[in-house]
Amino acid sequence: MVNVWCPLYHTLFLIKKRNFTWLVLPNLGYTIPMEDKSKTQMKKEMHELQTLGKKLVELPADRIKSIDMPEKLIEAVLFAKTISKHGALKRQLHYIGAIMRDVDAEPIQQALETDEEARISNVRLFKKAELWRDALVDGNERVLDEIFNQFPHADHQQIRQLMRNAQKEKLTGKAPKSSRNLFRALKELLDNNPQRSAEA
Repeated sequence: MVNVWCPLYHTLFLIKKRNFTWLVLPNLGYTIPMEDKSKTQMKKEMHELQTLGKKLVELPADRIKSIDMPEKLIEAVLFAKTISKHGALKRQLHYIGAIMRDVDAEPIQQALETDEEARISNVRLFKKAELWRDALVDGNERVLDEIFNQFPHADHQQIRQLMRNAQKEKLTGKAPKSSRNLFRALKELLDNNPQRSAEA
């Protein structure tokens, strides 16, 4: 048992037994259980912080600087990006994890989750644009009508022209220049769609 003087409560006691600590405030009649972290739990949390730090290191430098976190952590993450040797990088990740023990990790986790959601959304839209492009090159008018109904503001004449040119390229075996331009036009429609999240 540890007897501690506190200006607010005058005296409090810390009673430790195994992995638990009880905070006793005799003047108020309170006994508050406080669970101590085991070595296993501390090791697990440290590993999670290092994993989070590794994800930070994998981000572009501009994105790292834009996340709300202490300058010391930003500098450590940016320095890690310059390290090529595995051993040195591992030590730097340990250091990053140690810094993060004193940092609120929730904003960092939220930023990483937002980035991941955006990446997944972009991949899905990319694949959708590819499917539409392939369907139009194959002459699927139903898909063309679907696109025009969904995007009435689209340049219908341009898309039809790119569609015809891409079909000719496919028949003649020419380089798929129009096919690529058709894909870009369709991807741009999807990217600028106000209901993008629903499309993804």
